Amino acid sequence: MSRLKGAASKIDWAKEHLDHLDREMGEFLTDPYTITCKDKVNDHRHYLRFEFKPIPISIPLIAGDFCYCLRSGLDQLAWQLARINKVAQPRTATSFPIFSTKPPNGFKDKTKDLLPVAVEVIEALQPYQRGAAFKEHPLWLLNELCNIDKHMLFAVHSVAGTVSISNVEVPYRRELQFGFEIGVSLSDELNVQWEIPKTAIIFGKPASVRGEAFEIELSGFHTIYSFIKGRGDPEIPGFFQITAELCRSQLEALGEGTKMAEHLSPLFRPAFPSSAIISERSSPSRVRFAAPNNGAPLTAPGRSGQHF
Repeated sequence: MSRLKGAASKIDWAKEHLDHLDREMGEFLTDPYTITCKDKVNDHRHYLRFEFKPIPISIPLIAGDFCYCLRSGLDQLAWQLARINKVAQPRTATSFPIFSTKPPNGFKDKTKDLLPVAVEVIEALQPYQRGAAFKEHPLWLLNELCNIDKHMLFAVHSVAGTVSISNVEVPYRRELQFGFEIGVSLSDELNVQWEIPKTAIIFGKPASVRGEAFEIELSGFHTIYSFIKGRGDPEIPGFFQITAELCRSQLEALGEGTKMAEHLSPLFRPAFPSSAIISERSSPSRVRFAAPNNGAPLTAPGRSGQHF
């Protein structure tokens, strides 16, 4: 049995949560909003209301499960790397370090018991290695997500692009908490044309929480996982795969060859994924509302002309 099988299984289980999140979000996004119409003869107007449906509470919960399962897998990896280094009882501080700035005194007890070659890999892939762009690093994103989920549910927001109303004049418009309402002349009722772009879901922390804003879309979760586990392409191995292969090399050098988990490639190519991490952030012209059951908007929705 692989010495890293437990950590590998934890990381694989994170993928189960990610697949579950894909399914839940896919189901919600097939019908994420309601459009209702009514006539008010006394006002001589036809009213149309656009509102986002509540985002299921399961979505932020599953997202949190994914993040913590993946983060736990990294800490278990660090522990097992210490065991491979012939440390029978690793220090309680042994864990996988993630730093946005280079620690002046190194990782201290976090990695003191680890194989030196593994520590070199961990250091080479720290967020601070990207300088001012550390916030685009997958490990920094994972750590930030875990820090949010540790204290509160993610604020989850439905975001559509610009909603366009054409063919009619819009003399009346009213903002709603999770959408908007417009009124047109009764004579224009049949002429109204909607253009509603694809809706996305953004995860972040509520606007009421101090500190810099943080946002990430579903594609960012997939990028984090791919960075750690790999994309299934031996030319672009994930961090876990690289570390496991280094351990294999170290053990072979010690004359202790070990059988690693079968899903780890025997190839070692020290190339790492690039940084296109965060999916497009929503612009001020987009319609942005908080999920009705999950906190306040990250930013106020923007409007211009007859775009909503």
